[in-house]
Amino acid sequence: MSSLHQCSHNLIKLVAVLLCAMNLTSIRADDFYWVGGCSGDLYAPWYASCSMGSCSGNGTMFINNWGRTICNAQPATPNSTDNVFLSGGSIPWLAGTAAVFQLHIDGSSALQILSTGTLKLHGPTQLNNGTIQMATTNGFGGAILDCEANTTFTGSGTIDTLPQFPGGVIRSFNGAVLTNASGHTLKGELRLDASMVNQGVINCHRGNMVFQILPKTNQNLIKSEGEGVLVFRNVPVFQTSNGVIHADNRFIYLEGATIEGGTLKATGANGLFVTLNATSTLKNVTLSEGTNVVQHFLQLTGNHFTNHGTVYSNRSTIHIDGTMSLLGSGMIQFTGSNIIPGTGFTVTNFQTIRGAGTLELNGTLINRGTIIAEVDFITNTIVMNSAGRFNNRGSVIVDSASLNTNGGNYRQSAGETVVNGSMRINGGYKMDLRGGELKGRGLIYGHVECSQTGVVSPGTSVGDLTMLNSNYAQTADGTLFAEIAGVNVGQYDRFTVSGNAPNGIANLNGTLRVEFTDGFTPSVGQEFPVLYYRQRNGQFSSVVVDNLPFGQSVRLVYQSDRMIVKMITTGDANNDGCVNDVDLLAVLFTLGSTGAGLTGDLDNNGTVDDNDLLIVLFNFGAGC
Repeated sequence: MSSLHQCSHNLIKLVAVLLCAMNLTSIRADDFYWVGGCSGDLYAPWYASCSMGSCSGNGTMFINNWGRTICNAQPATPNSTDNVFLSGGSIPWLAGTAAVFQLHIDGSSALQILSTGTLKLHGPTQLNNGTIQMATTNGFGGAILDCEANTTFTGSGTIDTLPQFPGGVIRSFNGAVLTNASGHTLKGELRLDASMVNQGVINCHRGNMVFQILPKTNQNLIKSEGEGVLVFRNVPVFQTSNGVIHADNRFIYLEGATIEGGTLKATGANGLFVTLNATSTLKNVTLSEGTNVVQHFLQLTGNHFTNHGTVYSNRSTIHIDGTMSLLGSGMIQFTGSNIIPGTGFTVTNFQTIRGAGTLELNGTLINRGTIIAEVDFITNTIVMNSAGRFNNRGSVIVDSASLNTNGGNYRQSAGETVVNGSMRINGGYKMDLRGGELKGRGLIYGHVECSQTGVVSPGTSVGDLTMLNSNYAQTADGTLFAEIAGVNVGQYDRFTVSGNAPNGIANLNGTLRVEFTDGFTPSVGQEFPVLYYRQRNGQFSSVVVDNLPFGQSVRLVYQSDRMIVKMITTGDANNDGCVNDVDLLAVLFTLGSTGAGLTGDLDNNGTVDDNDLLIVLFNFGAGC
């Protein structure tokens, strides 16, 4: 390249650099510094004019609240590319509309946005170590803070409302997101219409703070305390695992809101989450403690709802829309309300559900927790519709109340069903007892089939359990358990299967287990009628006796309307108190026979066989 060409090339580059420098200078942001309004005028608006001697020719000095002064002309005001610095402890007042790129507020300063004021933010960060106060003199929602671009409030300061003139609106536009950074705080009676991310603290300590319109993300703490009330209205709120919404002795209202993830926490006597006016949704939320009151319609979605507090549903509906687990040590207390697992979904309950109302089982409910039917001031019944989709593996307690099932079988594969009130299995369906225990001292209207590892145990210790207008069937794997604590009625279990034909039938098989309890020792000859029926088919195939006195055995005596557990001397086939040749012959003469109540059937298995012969031989001479 020639030297001339090289020189021209360098000249072009120099011109380009100068042009760029000129262009950069032309768009450079200005810095505005607050130096106070006119002397003695603390209420100066965005512009103020003052007659001051510093202007030559007795001119008028104009000053704006960002500190720019000029004689005989309005001074410049900041715009969307400018920075504003507030320091010195004085209070600027914004009564008009201003746009800024970045705020710098030191710890001794405050900016007050009046009811006629709007502050528009255009920069990515706002440094606030002081206070931004929002006010209204003409009702809620006067002062406005607009986010025109993504912006983050940093620093240790607060955005608050004036106690005497509270009210302000924070908005965002064009997809902008306002971030409340760690260490920064929003307080007071604000209406938050902006898309927001909270990494710091939002604290409503007085009045109402309303979250609405655009989505919010909470990564730290949103709290109501003092005289403050939080309202989430028709807004989605996503919480990270660290996100907490806390009702600290105050109310938090959910009005058509969706809270997803994180923790809800209510403390103090007046700490409440209340759903009202519209359907609100909780998705994969943990209620760590305290109370949630459902007054309209609550929807649970996601794969879990973890509750360590109390959810009160008063003549309302809780709809479970998803296959999920109800986890935690808490309780859902419902009164005249509906709990509805959605169609096709499986809900597994580990909590306590108690009260009166309807479990509308459009889906499947697996209970591994506790369901309690109890009397309230409206009704005394839990109704399970489509109960064929119900499987108990925990505890169902019907105590001085009623549990009614419609549209399917009541199935239990583990756990317990305790009927101290009444249980009605309607529509010709049955209790399908495949595991766990059925016990209590109440009434059962409906058929019961005891199979596999199922156990029927009258009473909660010793007591009577009665089936009315029903049939009972026990298969080869089922068990009837009878406790005996004395010889008088009320001191031993009684299980009654009653009803007119075709009901009142006991179809027997499986095991009868007898336990002598509370230190009671029976005597030979004592009888205990533990099973009553209108008609009987079959008999127990085996008998297991706990705490049997030495030298005694039980004989099952089947009569037309009852089965009696009778105490005999072991090996005494004819019940004369002496095991001798007569008993040996009784066994030999019936050896190989099968059926109920055979004289030689000493082990109560329905067959006279070698085992019965050995029982006589091993106990020969006893009682003689």
